[in-house]
Amino acid sequence: MSDRSGTILVHMVHFPVLTLGPGRRVGVWLRGCSIHCEGCLSEELWSFDPACARGVDDVAREVYGFFGRDVSPSSVTISGGEPFDQWEATRALLERFASSGIRDVLVYTGYDIADLLCRHGEIASLAAAVVDAPFKLGEDTEAVWKGSENQTLSVFKPEFENVYDEWARSAKGALQVAVSGNRVVSIGIPRQSDAAAIRALVAPES
Repeated sequence: MSDRSGTILVHMVHFPVLTLGPGRRVGVWLRGCSIHCEGCLSEELWSFDPACARGVDDVAREVYGFFGRDVSPSSVTISGGEPFDQWEATRALLERFASSGIRDVLVYTGYDIADLLCRHGEIASLAAAVVDAPFKLGEDTEAVWKGSENQTLSVFKPEFENVYDEWARSAKGALQVAVSGNRVVSIGIPRQSDAAAIRALVAPES
C-alpha cells in the first residue's frame, strides 16, 4: 500500500474518459484492492504493486495537464483497484484537486457508503459523488454507472445533482476502447453477460 510520504499506487491516468461519469473526464485508476469481488473485471489491479508508486503531486500535475489541452475537462473519476485501501494517499490527491478548484470528482469503491462516512467522513466534502458497494456476480443491471444492482450512487454536492441524475438514468451502451502503453484497455462498465467477451478483447496475445 502507499505510505505516509506522499506516494500513491497508480495503474493508469487517461483522458478522455467518456463512460465513467457524466461528460468528458480524466480517469485515474489506482492499484491494489483487498475486497476481491468474484467476477471482477479488474483482477490485475488487486495487487499492491510497489512498482506503481508515484508521488501524489506528480499525479495531480498529470491530471491538471489534460485541462490545458481541451476546453471541456473539469471532472475526474477515481477508480481502481480500491481507493479506500490507500485512503491517506487518496485523500491527499482529492485535497490537491479541491485546492485547484476541481469540484466534480467521482469515486468508485467496493465499500458501503454508510461505513465510509463513519470512517472517512471527509469524503462527503472532497468528492462530488461516490458509487459504492461490492460487485455482486449474478445481480446484473442495465444502469450505465454500475456493475451490479446492489450498488448505489450518492451525490454530495447539490450543484451536480441534476447532471448525475441524468447520467444515472442512462442505460448501458458502447464501451470505450483505449490504448495504454502497449495494452488495449476497455473503459466502462459492461453487462455481466458481456464480461467474457470483454476479457477476450483486452487479453494480451500469448
